[in-house]
Amino acid sequence: MGSSRLALGLGSAAVHHGGESVYAYNAHEHPELRDGRSRLVSFDVNSLEPDDLYADASIYRPRFLRIEF
Repeated sequence: MGSSRLALGLGSAAVHHGGESVYAYNAHEHPELRDGRSRLVSFDVNSLEPDDLYADASIYRPRFLRIEF
């Protein structure tokens, strides 16, 4: 559970749409893609305002982060 919280925190920072209605959710670490001291995390992004998605369809796409530690 801790890694999901970390991923959401990082994922929120990686969403560059800035509006308060845009949010990240559904974070997952992919153990099959571990690489030494790094992890791949995916998460989804959506908006509470449907018009945001019509104006910019790139909001509603999965995001991926490679986290090194």
